[in-house]
Amino acid sequence: METIGSWELWAGFSAIVLVMLAIDLFVVGGGKEHRVSFKEAAVWSVIWISLTLAFAGGLWWYLDGSVGREVANSKALEFITGYLIEKALAVDNVFIWLMLFSFFAVPVELQKRVLLYGVLGAIIMRTIMIFAGVWLIAQFHWLLYVFAARGYKPGGLNPPGATFAKETVWDFEFGWKSSFLDKHIRTQIGAFYNRYNNFQIDAINPVSGTNAVINVPGTSTIKGLEAQLQAKFGGLSFSAAGAYVDSKLSTVQIVNRWIPGATASLPLCTGGAVFPACFNYPAAGMTGGGGPNLLSPKWTWNASLSYKFNLGQDATIEPRINYSNVSSQQAYLTYAPQDLIGGHSLASANIAIEYQNYNLDFYANNLTKEYYVTGISGTNNFFGSPREFGVRLGVKF
Repeated sequence: METIGSWELWAGFSAIVLVMLAIDLFVVGGGKEHRVSFKEAAVWSVIWISLTLAFAGGLWWYLDGSVGREVANSKALEFITGYLIEKALAVDNVFIWLMLFSFFAVPVELQKRVLLYGVLGAIIMRTIMIFAGVWLIAQFHWLLYVFAARGYKPGGLNPPGATFAKETVWDFEFGWKSSFLDKHIRTQIGAFYNRYNNFQIDAINPVSGTNAVINVPGTSTIKGLEAQLQAKFGGLSFSAAGAYVDSKLSTVQIVNRWIPGATASLPLCTGGAVFPACFNYPAAGMTGGGGPNLLSPKWTWNASLSYKFNLGQDATIEPRINYSNVSSQQAYLTYAPQDLIGGHSLASANIAIEYQNYNLDFYANNLTKEYYVTGISGTNNFFGSPREFGVRLGVKF
C-alpha cells in the first residue's frame, strides 16, 4: 500500500483517534449515563470540529515541509472534503437513529451508550474494509461497463414478390472485466437484454408456401448472462466460459411442416390442382412461436486445461484437454418433438510440439464417440463429426 505518511504520522494519527475516543467514553458527562442537553451537544460538536480543523492544519504543515506546498494543499483539501462528506452522512443518519430509538423505546439516558457501541463497531468495520479495499485495488484491475445501442435490419422482398418489414432492436449490456494476481487471472461477466420489434426469422410462408423471411409481430426478447475465466501460472493454463440465454418470441402464423407435403418443395395449389401435384399451404397454417428463439440453447459452457513444458533449444510440448456442453435447442417454430435438437457434450485432447519454426499437433476429437445432431433442414438431420484422430504439421515462414 502506498502512503505519503511515515510510520510516525500513522502512529500519531492513531493515538489522536484513541485519545478522542477515550475522552468521549470516559470524560464527556463525567463518564456517566445521562440525558444529553442541546447545549452540551453543541459545545462538544464545536470542540470536535475544531480538533478536526486543527488536525487538517497540522497535516498541511507536515506535508508542506516534507513533500512540498502543492501536495500539502491537495491532501489537506482531500481530508477536509472527506470529513465534510462524512459529517453530512452522519447528520443524515440521525434520522435513522431517532427512528430506531423510538421503535425500540430506548431510554434517553441510555441512547449515548447505544450510539457509542454503534460508533465503535463502525470504526472497527470501516478500518477493516478500508485496508481490505486498498489491498484489493492494488491486487485487482477491473473495468465496469454499461452499454446501450439501437439496431436496425432493413426489410426486403421474398419470392414471388412478398415483402417483409424492417426489424429493430434495443440492446442493453452491463458487465465487469477484471484481472488480478499480477494479471495471472482474468475474468469477464456480462448481462444482456435485447428487445426486438418485428423480429425476422426463416419459416414457410403460409400464403405463398415458400421458404421465406417472415416477421414475428410484436415484441420478442433475448436476455442472458455470459462469463469467462482465464488463468495462467507459468506453463499451466486454464480457461472456462459459460452462457445462459433466455429468449421468448411472440406468436406468428406459419405452416406446420410436419403435415405430409408441407415442405415448400411443392408449388401452391391453384386453378383446381390438388395434392400431390401441389399443396394447399394456407390449410396447413398454424400459430407458431411463443417460445425460445431457434438454434439458441439455454446453456452452453466449455473448459480447457493445458501445460507447456519447455524442452530447451526453442522446443516445447503442450498437452491439452477440452470439454464442452450444449443444451437442447429448437430448430423450427412449431416446437414439435421432431424439431428439438438434443444437447450434447464433447471431449477432445491434443499434444502440440513446437521446435523453432515447426509445429506438430496430434489430436483426438469426440473422444467419447458422441452421436449428436447439429442441425435440421426440413425432415433431414445433420450430424456432428464422429470420433477423429489426426496429425497436423505446420511451418512458419
